[in-house]
This record gives sequence, C-alpha cells and structure tokens, in this order.
Amino acid sequence: MFSRASGMSGGTRWIPLTYDGSGNHHCIDLSPADEGTHGQIIIMWHDMEERRILASSYKEWLESIADKIETAGYEEIFESGEFEF
Repeated sequence: MFSRASGMSGGTRWIPLTYDGSGNHHCIDLSPADEGTHGQIIIMWHDMEERRILASSYKEWLESIADKIETAGYEEIFESGEFEF
C-alpha cells in the first residue's frame, strides 16, 4: 500500500518515529492522501517519492512489531531486516 501524502520533500505533518542513519524514517502521517488514514504509519525513504503504508495506526504498527518479536525473537526481527530497515 502506498501513500502520496506530501511528495518527496517530506510532509510537514510527518512525525519521525525511527531513523536508520541514512535519512530514512518510519513516520506517523498526520497529512495523509485522500485514501489514507490520519495517524497511519508510513516509511519515508529519502530518495523515493511514494511512501509505503505499514499500518493504519501507531497501535497497529506497535502491535505488529510486538507480534513479530514474540514469534521470531528480537534478534531475528532486527538482523533479518524484518523491521524494514
């Protein structure tokens, strides 16, 4: 699923939650496109205009991370790239 919330320049109403050291973030999107949801979680890659929607809310995103950690374990999630960075 993709969001065209605010284009490549980065939304002024995107709140970064994570940072990978290369300009990429998971963000709370407070200015979604018409088909989006206020508060959805998106991936903001610094060199891509489209933003992939990961979850419809912070709660849903956090629960999905917790579920993955419970299922596969902490090291597996972060070392495998499952966390999206």
